[in-house]
Amino acid sequence: MLPVALAAAASVNAGGGINGRPIEVVGCNEENTPGGGQKCAQLAVDEGVAAVLGGFSNNGEAYYPPLEAAGIPAIGVSGQNGRDAVSPMSYPVNGMIASQMVGSGAAAAQHGCTDLAIITIDIPSSRQASNLVISGFVAAGQTRTKLVPVPLGAADYSPIVSAATSDSDCIVLVTGAQQAREFLAAFDQVGATQRIVGFGSINQSVVDSTGGADGPTDGALIVSSFPALTNPAWGSYLAAIDTYIDDREEIEAKGGDFKSSVETSTWVAYQVFAEIARGLDTIEPRTLVDALNSTPGVSTGGLTPDLQWNQPFDNPAMPRMFSRSVRYLTVEGGQFVGLDDEWHDMSAAFRGQKLAG
Repeated sequence: MLPVALAAAASVNAGGGINGRPIEVVGCNEENTPGGGQKCAQLAVDEGVAAVLGGFSNNGEAYYPPLEAAGIPAIGVSGQNGRDAVSPMSYPVNGMIASQMVGSGAAAAQHGCTDLAIITIDIPSSRQASNLVISGFVAAGQTRTKLVPVPLGAADYSPIVSAATSDSDCIVLVTGAQQAREFLAAFDQVGATQRIVGFGSINQSVVDSTGGADGPTDGALIVSSFPALTNPAWGSYLAAIDTYIDDREEIEAKGGDFKSSVETSTWVAYQVFAEIARGLDTIEPRTLVDALNSTPGVSTGGLTPDLQWNQPFDNPAMPRMFSRSVRYLTVEGGQFVGLDDEWHDMSAAFRGQKLAG
């Protein structure tokens, strides 16, 4: 994430910065601990930053209190923690991961799936996430689902594949990338033919490592917060990472993925910040929050629907989910491409209503 943040800042600065002033980046790694989350938030306060842009925290209960006390907005949050959906300092640039989960169920039903197996890690949070998939499936007119749990530390995926492929025509993966990789390898080994449906856990590295164009993900239905990177709207992003990230190949060799939603959300967050900040006489957290709360809409050049943060969602569990729209992608020849050119709004599904169409 830090290389993309630095590239995004360099790109803005090369275009004149913010009214002639350069963006300065302060990086921090929370190391996936509550103490680390609090440390990074406090660093933002101590450094006097105007905003936290992109990245993610898995420790919202520790991460947000310092930001809220200082009034520092977090722009481009991912939805990795529950506070992203409720904190008054949360300013997402997409529907976050919850919209992808609902969208995966909806997309499955809208593309012919009638019997849906949901692969989920056998922990409470993953089972709860599966309920979002089911809500999308039901909102799009289908009802037959079954949960197939993956035990923590599972080494043999053959019984999981057997359970998933029995009486199903499509399979949604609500897992991490490693579990998805292992499931797909076992799925491919037995020659199963169900259509794979996924969201964040099926990324380019998973596609590549499970056979690419010849693997089980080819033809998969993928739900994303953004258009595929083949969309021309990503031209500036792709140019920036080519221009400003000198060690890109080394980072990718170590598992870095510049196509991931966290990286692309970080890029969009910097574009949003630059657009808002250029209209301010004084750039500080208070003026930035006031501008974010009052803007009628910020264009991201097609990377998202126009963004606004002045109308909280009427779902008390996630008022900061200002957009609920997703894009439908597929895997073609081992690469993600757009299935259509539309934004699919999941708002009705979150409200327990039927989706249009």
